[in-house]
Amino acid sequence: MKKSLILSILLLAGETLLAGESYPLKSIQVEDGLSQNMVYCILQDSNDFIWFGTQDGLNRYDGSFKVFANDPSSGLENDAICSLAEDAHGNIWAGTLEGLFIYDPHREHFSSADAPPALVRDIVRCGDDMWVAVADTLLLRYAAGSPAPDTFLPVKGVGEAQIRSLCTDVDGNIWIAAYKAGLLRISSRTGKAEAFRNPGSDNNYSCVTVLDSKTLLVGTVSEGIYTFDVRSHRFAPFSADVNFVHDITLDRDGRIWAGAEDGLHIWDRTGRTHLVHRQDDPYSISDNAVYCITCDREGGVWIGTYFGGVNYYSDYAARFSKYYPIPGSNGLSGKNISEFCEAPDGTLWIGTEDRGLHSFNPEGGTFRSGYLPADNVHAIEYLDGRLWVGSYGDGLFILDPATGRYKHYMGDGIPDALHENNIYSIFRDTAGEIWIGTESGLYLYDKGRDVVSRVFEEQMAGVQVNDIYEDVDGRLWFASFGRGAFCLARPGEVPRSVPIGTEGESGNTYLTCILEDMDRNLWFGTSDAGTYMYNHLTDKVEKHWSQADGLPNNMVYMLLEDRKGNIWGSTNHGIFCIGRSVGGVSAFNHESGLVCDQFNFKSGIVSRDGRMYFGGVKGFVSFDPEQVLQPEGKAKIVFNRFLQPNAEVAIGAKDSPLEESILYTRELTLPRSRSIFSIGFADLGYAMSGTRTYQYRLEGRDREWTDIEGRMISYSGISPGSYKLQVRDASLSGNTAEIAINILPPFYLSTWAISLYVLLLAALIWFGFKKVKEREKMRNLATLALSRTDREFLDKLTECIYSRMENPDMDVNDIAEALNMSRATLYRRMKTVTDLPPGDFIKLCRLKKAAQLLGEGGRPVSEVATAVGFSSTSYFSKCFTAQFGVSPKDYLRS
Repeated sequence: MKKSLILSILLLAGETLLAGESYPLKSIQVEDGLSQNMVYCILQDSNDFIWFGTQDGLNRYDGSFKVFANDPSSGLENDAICSLAEDAHGNIWAGTLEGLFIYDPHREHFSSADAPPALVRDIVRCGDDMWVAVADTLLLRYAAGSPAPDTFLPVKGVGEAQIRSLCTDVDGNIWIAAYKAGLLRISSRTGKAEAFRNPGSDNNYSCVTVLDSKTLLVGTVSEGIYTFDVRSHRFAPFSADVNFVHDITLDRDGRIWAGAEDGLHIWDRTGRTHLVHRQDDPYSISDNAVYCITCDREGGVWIGTYFGGVNYYSDYAARFSKYYPIPGSNGLSGKNISEFCEAPDGTLWIGTEDRGLHSFNPEGGTFRSGYLPADNVHAIEYLDGRLWVGSYGDGLFILDPATGRYKHYMGDGIPDALHENNIYSIFRDTAGEIWIGTESGLYLYDKGRDVVSRVFEEQMAGVQVNDIYEDVDGRLWFASFGRGAFCLARPGEVPRSVPIGTEGESGNTYLTCILEDMDRNLWFGTSDAGTYMYNHLTDKVEKHWSQADGLPNNMVYMLLEDRKGNIWGSTNHGIFCIGRSVGGVSAFNHESGLVCDQFNFKSGIVSRDGRMYFGGVKGFVSFDPEQVLQPEGKAKIVFNRFLQPNAEVAIGAKDSPLEESILYTRELTLPRSRSIFSIGFADLGYAMSGTRTYQYRLEGRDREWTDIEGRMISYSGISPGSYKLQVRDASLSGNTAEIAINILPPFYLSTWAISLYVLLLAALIWFGFKKVKEREKMRNLATLALSRTDREFLDKLTECIYSRMENPDMDVNDIAEALNMSRATLYRRMKTVTDLPPGDFIKLCRLKKAAQLLGEGGRPVSEVATAVGFSSTSYFSKCFTAQFGVSPKDYLRS
């Protein structure tokens, strides 16, 4: 297919067609972050980043910019980047005005190459070798693994050659476009240089590219573009009227793109399209001097200009045909599009709020205007060959398009006539009645009397009627602004109010439009609550979509249905599609190719051929919904920034967690004290990256995915542990990027610290156990000594006390007398053996005996107290509780 396309392009090359397919361009300039608008070269690397070489710095682009300039920290020693190429190892070779530098993407640092400190005009890769044109006349080859280059030009027999451009063919030959010497080839087999000149030409060749296996395209300074047959060595004219060709490339569909001093030239199936800068056209090329062109892997085309920065073209964005005012060109003079209507011959009638009524021929793309004196059109209906036009402020017009004549109805206070000049809707029902909705009520046209009369004043007085629709059951529906919907079930009745909203709402919804789908359900757009689906069988709202469900905005201006039953709507932030089968929502905005993001009230139509039209505040778009819903490319998400806490982290610096670029980092390890960080990401699927939404989660901490606005994720206060940060496209149409993140515990909770704690605890336990053993041994020795010397004394003492226990007056003197000891000797012996004074030991014996008696049961506390020698029960309870930690009563119960 590509070969047949190229063949057809070559056949059409002789034609000079200044109109072909539409090529709307997106401009990227200094205001968007580009370091400078003079763009000399463009490269897409193997990681899919786009690089722009400018007069003032090298830019890496992924939706945002990272700029490398003349800075000792980067290693780049010159800001003027004239040429770019990538070698077999992924390093970026950058040619500057003063030498050659090689960028290591892992370290994000440049090193100087072995080359003269002069202008590096061009660089190409051939296999593992790099070919470099330096100082106009010097051609060097850097063989794989060799830091020193070989010289191939200048060489004897070739003549004076000022090198301008290099390319390689499928056989590995190097082709050189040069001034004066003509077209040069260096053989991959022999290394021999050979020159080819075109008789009758000045042979000032500015660029060369491979068209196919046997044909080259050669650009010149003043003679346009030639083809060159590599077998016959013959030149042939391709296009003579291209002024000073700077670059030529082929896109993936076989289209030829040529950048020149007089703009951008594109050859496709329809012929040639010549794009030039238009001051009032935001989608034209930003500057006529086009210096470089690169096609990316998605089919997008990047165009560098001399003063206008970068332009980007995507076939996906071109699926939306844009129409907007361009003075002196297409004839659309109004930009605030308010209404559409299709005539039987396919003509579209378009109302604007700033330039009145227009007619549009979709096939020819031509417009006409000036039909009516009203500038602000809000309603159009084509009825029996006449156009009914409602205006804001100028009443109602009935236009005969064939003659240009019209009738005019103005609110002039006459009874039984149109009292309102602000008209929002016009509709003819199946019975032939023509209904007119205004800012303050509903009117009906009386054909017999040719008058417009107010109806249902009691029910709809002061109601702004935005839209009128008749469903398949013959019921008329009126969408009001602030009073919900009204339904007229049968002629002769009065309309009933129908609340539209969620359960419990009063019905004062601000409705903008009405749609009936193929299942006979009614859809209502609102100004602040999204869209509601009203089930015709149950007569109630059953579904609701809002921003929370994926709509770009809750202001829904217009609703349309495509042939497959998908519901489309326009909003303040683009358009959306609610899929019929799964109910999912797709959103589109200016990044997708729309003319603007803000659309307009009730401004939209589905034409007979199935195309959709939506009007906005800067023009309108048309598109085939089936083409737009076809996926274009997948998300290619990469992590591209790492900040702690708000500053970029340097690679390999002291305490830096980055040993190489974040692009190549698969795992980050952070101490708990430095766990505040931000990670940025990019989507290198450029065709749709501006329209996608993204989600993230920290696996190991977050259970659910979180929607994110912007391209930066920040965390703080993460507990120590192992996690995995994941980012994905919310529609799941691409890869999920992930990076492992390990948060180390504080030093006192680290593994070595815990190990030390365990050792210390073990030592303490060992020493404690040893101490207990020693104490137990001493206790055993003490017990053994007691049994030998004092056991008989202790037995006699306790027997004496227990035998006299009932006597509350028993004291030390009684015990000493019974044991035949003096009071002092008894006191000394008791203190030695029991470590207690005699009185305390006697009381302890009484309490132990009491515990024994209570434990046997059957005796009250007072009796036990008397039996052990306590005259007071309360004093006994106090002493017992102090000794045993429980009262005598509780002890008795237990």
